[in-house]
Amino acid sequence: MFLEASDFVGKYKIAKDCYSKDLLESYIDKYEKIYLQDLLGVALYNAFVADLNDDDSPKPQSLRFREIFNERVTEDVFGAMYRSDGMLEMLKGYVYYHYVLDQEFKNTINGTVINQASFSQKVALAKSTLEDRYNLATDTYISIQLYLMDNEETYPEYKGKSKKLSFFGGAF
Repeated sequence: MFLEASDFVGKYKIAKDCYSKDLLESYIDKYEKIYLQDLLGVALYNAFVADLNDDDSPKPQSLRFREIFNERVTEDVFGAMYRSDGMLEMLKGYVYYHYVLDQEFKNTINGTVINQASFSQKVALAKSTLEDRYNLATDTYISIQLYLMDNEETYPEYKGKSKKLSFFGGAF
């Protein structure tokens, strides 16, 4: 819908070759939809998708969806600040998280095995940036949902699922 394999550069860099590109595309197809449905709820997700233009890089047409799609900083009535990096950055973070997490294991005819290279050493999950990327995406997810709840008259269809930050491999 929004992301392509070529979008995974910079802090979301994923090594790609002719064999892994299709796999990454399948993760994009799966997790974009899941996280947007969780974020918005079914009715608001369907309205959001119906509002997208038909370009090669779809964008929301109406102001109410551009408000949650683009990056933004807002404050609640108590002065707490909420920063959204925008839906695209959020989706990159979640796709990156699932794709990189699953690369540790490989399914073979001998069963599921741990991927190992002969001249490299695997970084422990707690030392990697994997959890950080998940939390960056979740910060934006939470920020968008708080905006939706603060503007319920504009988003009456909203019924999203909440998410929590991950701390050292804790529950999501």
